[in-house]
Amino acid sequence: MKTIRKHPTKPKVPPEEISNMEEYTKLVEFNLANVNGDNDMFCYRGVGDSLYELIPGLFRHPTEKDYGNLLDKEEKMIKKFVELGTPFFPTGTNFSNEKSRDVLDCLFFMQHWGMPTRLLDWTQNPYVALFFALSEAKKKNEKYDLKCDAAVWVLNAVKWNRWVLKSQGYKGGVLSVGDPALDNYVVVDPTLRRAMNMHPIALWGIHNNVRISVQKGMFVIFGKDVLPMEKQIKGKGIRKHDELLYKVLIKNKNIDSIFKNLYSIGFTDSFVYPDLHGLANEMRRDFGFKVEV
Repeated sequence: MKTIRKHPTKPKVPPEEISNMEEYTKLVEFNLANVNGDNDMFCYRGVGDSLYELIPGLFRHPTEKDYGNLLDKEEKMIKKFVELGTPFFPTGTNFSNEKSRDVLDCLFFMQHWGMPTRLLDWTQNPYVALFFALSEAKKKNEKYDLKCDAAVWVLNAVKWNRWVLKSQGYKGGVLSVGDPALDNYVVVDPTLRRAMNMHPIALWGIHNNVRISVQKGMFVIFGKDVLPMEKQIKGKGIRKHDELLYKVLIKNKNIDSIFKNLYSIGFTDSFVYPDLHGLANEMRRDFGFKVEV
């Protein structure tokens, strides 16, 4: 009698926690299996503390929470950054505050150098996100003698954008610089801020440095809603198994072992940060020193 091989049933929902590299790889495979052409594109964000919310630097101001006042701060910071930073900009760099494209380019540049902006970094590479999550958790836990869990957030950028722009009948994917839909996120005239979109949108960033290219970086830019992304969709009828946005937990007890395995397959400091800073941190690890910066 001929034996019929049964294919395993595809899981209906992604895992809520992983404890080893094999389980993380299954998570990646789960996402790949759920890609339906141009209707899906997953990106990832690793955080060194599982309680860390999906909110950009500008909206983390310690006292100011009003979006209008925060946008005023953004406008002033852009002007000041250009005024004082121009001597340090690469040759040929020219930012103005008159066109939304120039403002967006400047925000990308500011984000790279650690300025608080409305941009939130994501990556197309799930293992780069895992490196960020584990390395940041290790650094934080060692420095402050904590036992924080890490996490990797997963975003279906195409479905997210279609949800955000559904009132416009949007059927596209991740936005690119210059797309008209981004004009409602970078409003040059303060009197027109009422027209800004409410929810964040996913977009491809300008690859203005080697790091963002190696890290397969992309971004989400926030609109008027200052709440974290996960709270903006709460109560909107979006279920976990829709794979729009979800979090995968990595318990503190598993961080070192997963990081060791990730490191052994080439996701090291000098790979993720391809410069002397990354090489120095990698050598610190290899020779038994703590990585503190």
